[in-house]
Amino acid sequence: MKTCPKCAMRYPNEAQTCFLDGENLSGIADMRIGQTIAGRYVIEDVIGEGGMATVYLASQKHSARKVAIKLMNAQLTGDKITIERFRREARSAQKLAHPNIITIYEQGETEEGCPFIVMEHLEGETLAEVVARGPLPIDRALAVMIQCARGIARAHDFEVIHRDLKPENIFLCPQKDDSEIVKLLDFGIARSMADTRLTNQGELFGTPQYMSPERISGKDTTAADDIYALGVVFFEISTGHLPFQAKDVASFFLKHLSEAPRNPLALNPKLPVPLVNLILQMLAKDPKQRPVDAHRIHAELAALAQDEDYSMPPETVIEPETLDAPETNGRVEGWTRRVEAFGQLLVSAFGAADNVPASVAGDLAEARTVALDMQALKQHIFATETQIRDVDQRYLEARNRFGVAMNNLGGDASRARDDHRSAENAVAELERYVEEARLAYVAHHKHVVDWEGRAAFAHPHTELVEAYHTAGELVEAWRETKVHLEEARARMLAANYTVSDIDFQVTALRNASNQMAMQIEGERSKLVETIQLQNEKLEAIEQRLRAIYAAIEAPLRGRADFAEFFQELERISGALPAVVVSQGD
Repeated sequence: MKTCPKCAMRYPNEAQTCFLDGENLSGIADMRIGQTIAGRYVIEDVIGEGGMATVYLASQKHSARKVAIKLMNAQLTGDKITIERFRREARSAQKLAHPNIITIYEQGETEEGCPFIVMEHLEGETLAEVVARGPLPIDRALAVMIQCARGIARAHDFEVIHRDLKPENIFLCPQKDDSEIVKLLDFGIARSMADTRLTNQGELFGTPQYMSPERISGKDTTAADDIYALGVVFFEISTGHLPFQAKDVASFFLKHLSEAPRNPLALNPKLPVPLVNLILQMLAKDPKQRPVDAHRIHAELAALAQDEDYSMPPETVIEPETLDAPETNGRVEGWTRRVEAFGQLLVSAFGAADNVPASVAGDLAEARTVALDMQALKQHIFATETQIRDVDQRYLEARNRFGVAMNNLGGDASRARDDHRSAENAVAELERYVEEARLAYVAHHKHVVDWEGRAAFAHPHTELVEAYHTAGELVEAWRETKVHLEEARARMLAANYTVSDIDFQVTALRNASNQMAMQIEGERSKLVETIQLQNEKLEAIEQRLRAIYAAIEAPLRGRADFAEFFQELERISGALPAVVVSQGD
């Protein structure tokens, strides 16, 4: 792929000069730049590169929308497991539809078989960049934490575990009102709790500084792993430091497994004690000692924000986007205007319409016809694009509805799980008290038997009376504790029934959401195939227009009497929207 250094138009590799201004073309460093993905997205620039993929900035054809496209690196396309992980990233994030999770528009493969993901283009910076400058003020930290908890709660509600939460995967998008929206990124190693693991024996994925003890030990991944990682992130943004200091991966693993985290107050004395307690609870070695879920974390953070009189980030939904009308898009209109401007300038250059050579006039007439064909095809493309947008909007609205319903159920489930855990703890404690009461009575019973032996049922010793009184008190205490234990067991059983009932509703909602997604995705895929074919025709028409222009201007370019003509043509073209004249490799 080549480009003109003057007007930025792009050409195939075999082209040498720009047909508009005659400049020599130069090569493009990244061969993806200028290509069209899925017939709808034109790659414009590189945003970032990683070991698995490169992320590009792209614009959607027939729309002003900017998107980010993640393309798997070509050398990995032969690895089936890596490809499936890449696809799973799109599936995992796409079904969540939450304002605090990056929006995935679509996924697919290029003609060369390279998987790609089209997602929203974000402006801002990662949390890692922010933390590198020091700890966040409490009000900002709380706002970030609350939104992180919301996003992870949504993911867990739909059985998606991120598995690589860290500041680099948390993006902060500034808003016009000086607030910021948090976006969770990179679900590349996320897994669904309903999916078979794609990891091989002995493989360990994640970032050592943020990995839970049980993940390091090789146990199955659970939502508690994300809660632990989020605890590390919360510790870091509150203090500007990690909870553990280590020089290598092995040392980090050992500290996660056996060492207590540093006291956040020692690093930032301004932290509210309830926040410190929550962070340390999230970092508990035993998953059962951590908050029951992200909904619980959100509830505690919200209560803290209220107590400290900090503003809560507003609950939002993902709003559908509008589609530009075809006349507002410059691609076709630009070609039509160029044809007319070209014709007028030719008449002016040759002195009269009759003086224009027949071959040139014929080429120009063909250009007008082709431009009209392009305009008609553009209308069809816009109609298909509108259908796709309508499907996307219905999908988005449905996912928002399912998300709201799931959030409500998730909150109910969180409270039920918290009640069940409290009941479990109460039962365990009362079981210990019952056993202690029993042992106390057994021990005292020996004293009773001793005095019964001494009295031999002949002398009512005072000590025997006291022994009987004490025994009665001990038995009564044992009985009362036993009653409390049975009541606690009943509460635990009731809480368990509640959890099971809500889990049943959650499962039904997940299934309904999945069925809806399959139905809409099937409908959408047919429309995408249609628009890809339409765009291929549009590219062919545009290629034909470029060839006609080149045929007309080639014999005129070297003539001195046409210098002014080409200067005017360049001026007109420079005032029009940029046109990509070829999307080929």
